[in-house]
Amino acid sequence: MPLSYMLAAMNLRRIEYFLTVVDTGTITAAAAQCFIAQPALSRHVQTLEEELGFKLFYNTRNRLQLTPAGREFVPMARSLLTMAKHVDSAARALAGGQVQRLRVAATPTTVRSIVAPFLATLPSTAPLILTHEVDHFHVYDTLLNGNDLVISPTPCPKDFAYRVLGRFPLRAYVSPSHPWAQQGLTSIGLAALLEQPLIAHTAHSVSRRMLDLTVAQHGLRYDRLEECDDGHTILALAASGQGVAVTTDQAQFGALGVDIEEPGGGDPDTAGQPDRARLAVTLYAAWDPTHYGAATLEQLVSELQAYLERR
Repeated sequence: MPLSYMLAAMNLRRIEYFLTVVDTGTITAAAAQCFIAQPALSRHVQTLEEELGFKLFYNTRNRLQLTPAGREFVPMARSLLTMAKHVDSAARALAGGQVQRLRVAATPTTVRSIVAPFLATLPSTAPLILTHEVDHFHVYDTLLNGNDLVISPTPCPKDFAYRVLGRFPLRAYVSPSHPWAQQGLTSIGLAALLEQPLIAHTAHSVSRRMLDLTVAQHGLRYDRLEECDDGHTILALAASGQGVAVTTDQAQFGALGVDIEEPGGGDPDTAGQPDRARLAVTLYAAWDPTHYGAATLEQLVSELQAYLERR
């Protein structure tokens, strides 16, 4: 008999009865503990033997003794009952929308700079949240392949529920000895930025594509540009004075960041004023609206929004 069919056919209550007989040593004691008549308990054990296809006990001189097959089956029976209890508990939690474990997909930069620091602020009673690193342009696909929540800098497809987590500035980072740092600038125009030797992400990055698009829209071009995949390396090179890093990553290694302003009308001396548009990447959190824990996911995203606002 195939194992899957056998497990489906077996009554878990009969397995409980069998293990009670094993633990108490006699049908009489087991029947008393299970609040069942002795003949009925004996029939349940016999039925279980028929379902399994082998004898569980020798019955000699009114004493029960496990057969070799019965001894082998005992740990299996205990594991099966434990698994059944876990499945029952999980099913109840799922039916009630209770979430015990979540998988969150995001880019490596987002995991390191946003998700992981946020997780450190959650209480021990929060769901266990595990991260999965993916690239920018395939993150939403992972909602169909085991992930519960995704965080992405690309707009959310219409099939999913989403929240905007915020806009994260694209900044130019320089060494403390750079003239911009010495002058205490907090922002710089795009045209002035392009006159610098730049170190930026490759075109696989959303922030780099946004920078390229803005440069093209205003009829500008790069003077000198080096590409690097790793944000940490970009910031390290900027801190050492080897160029101006352009990234959405947070400051590291002593590099100082300034906002990047789009070219606009009006007096060029108004650079740095609030009405000038600054380059920024919009970050989205998305999930399947039919997810059994949709309410928990939405609450988690709200907490992440609040965390980012405080930070």
